[in-house]
Amino acid sequence: DAFSLFYYNSRTRAMVRVNRGLLPIKAHFLFFMAAMGPILPQLSVYGRELGISPVVMGTVTGILPILFLLSKPAFGLLVDVLRHYRKAIFLGLILATSLFYALLYFVPSRFISQYHFKKIQCSQPETCKLDNLEDLSCNSTSRVTCDLKCNKDTFKGISGIIQLGLQDNVCFYNASLDCSVCDAICDDDIENNTHCLYTSFTFWAFIILISLGTIGFNVLNSISDAICFDVIEDEYDYGKQRVWGTIGFGITALISGYVVQYFSGNQLTYTPALIIMLICTAIDFFACIKLEIPIIQAPKNIFKSLKDLLNNCQTIVFIFYATMAGIVDSFVVYFLFWYIEDFALLTKTPNTKLLEGLIVAAQTLGAEIIFFYISGKIWNF
Repeated sequence: DAFSLFYYNSRTRAMVRVNRGLLPIKAHFLFFMAAMGPILPQLSVYGRELGISPVVMGTVTGILPILFLLSKPAFGLLVDVLRHYRKAIFLGLILATSLFYALLYFVPSRFISQYHFKKIQCSQPETCKLDNLEDLSCNSTSRVTCDLKCNKDTFKGISGIIQLGLQDNVCFYNASLDCSVCDAICDDDIENNTHCLYTSFTFWAFIILISLGTIGFNVLNSISDAICFDVIEDEYDYGKQRVWGTIGFGITALISGYVVQYFSGNQLTYTPALIIMLICTAIDFFACIKLEIPIIQAPKNIFKSLKDLLNNCQTIVFIFYATMAGIVDSFVVYFLFWYIEDFALLTKTPNTKLLEGLIVAAQTLGAEIIFFYISGKIWNF
């Protein structure tokens, strides 16, 4: 392997021989996955912070694999046609993938407004019908949920709508009023403002950027594996090369979790994660200049090739196994951190980014490293 130890004399001296031919692919795995470590685990959580529901997030991540299936042979065809520029295309894809993820930083965050009304009297608030609220403009109104503090329990309903303008007005619906004086603190009702969210620039910018970034990431994964197998041939173990990606992913996820929590304070910021990603991407870019990119032939008839594969019983068994493993893995990949954020909200835990970084580090540095090293033995068992 790249680091092999051999002894001229077992008692006196030992020398370390470095296989320089494997260093570029190891460096690529290390820094490419290190660039993804601060970003990939946080994608669904970032969507949650924008107000996207689990159903919508699950639908998007369920559609993306279909796009992966189409994009990989399309990219193979592009590289086959422009084979003299295959390294430039590969390097460009690395930069483009990181760029798409970096642009998420500039997606407008969800605006949550708060209104505080002093001494609302029972004769002051206007009432409004729930049916009429659906027709109001997203830019001129904001549906809110109010916390009322009164001399007595005067309001049975606590939902309302704020009319945005030079002077904010509020009307309450489904409310029962008695004479009293109240203070009201109203926050945006984000759970019911989904129509405004899903037609907003924020939502579609987020969906497009994560789709393009994730497609680029998966295409790069396939190309990286092809390069690795071309470099090692039958002489070296694939798992011992690929494990460096796991090491990079776990380390930067942990570091990113710590620095994001440290610098966030009362306002969560992903700036440290973005900086880590850009630094690792730059190092990966220069490491890949030394890589020899093999010629990747695109299938002439992908449907015929797929039909031939499906006629093999072992292929069917493997597809079933991969599908079930993907279903189980998707819950962890996309919704483990979502659950942690929900649990933190219930327990009033202000920031969980360090905890999330520790979880990724435990998964990668504590478990995946071991199985990458023994994967060959398991395969040959």
